[in-house]
Amino acid sequence: METRRFQSKDTSDKVAITEILKEELALHKELFDEKAWEDFLRRRDADLQSRLGTILAVDGSTVAGFVFTEVRFETSGAPFGYVHFPLAKKEYKTKVEELLLLEAIKYLKSLKMKVFRSRIAPENAMAKSVVMKLHFKQFQLEWQLLEE
Repeated sequence: METRRFQSKDTSDKVAITEILKEELALHKELFDEKAWEDFLRRRDADLQSRLGTILAVDGSTVAGFVFTEVRFETSGAPFGYVHFPLAKKEYKTKVEELLLLEAIKYLKSLKMKVFRSRIAPENAMAKSVVMKLHFKQFQLEWQLLEE
C-alpha cells in the first residue's frame, strides 16, 4: 500500500474517489449531491495547497481511500491543519484510514502546522479508535444548526 497525490486530470482518480464517497454516504443513508461534489473538486483543484492536500491510498492500480487536508484559522488568526477524516473502501478501512491520517499530518507539518484537527461522528467507534491510536484528543463540542 502506498500514497500519492490526487491527479485532477486523471478521470480514473475522480471516478474512484467519487465511488468511495458514494459508498460511505449510502452506509449512513445520506444523499449524494453530484453538483456540489463537482463544485467542491473544482474549487480544490484551483488551489495548489488544496490540490496537494488531496491524498490517495493506492493498492496496485486500485484507489483504496482518500483524504482531504486544508489550513484553517482560529478567530485570532492562528492557523491549524484540518483533516477531513479519510474515506476508504470497506475492505481496506482502518489500515488505510491510519495510513492516510499519517500522510495528511506529514503534509500539514510541511506547511509548518503544529495543531491538527478532524471531525468524527460520535457513533463512529472505528474512526475514534484510529485517531486515539494516533494520539488525537477530543477538543471541543461542535454544534450544528439544520434548517428544515
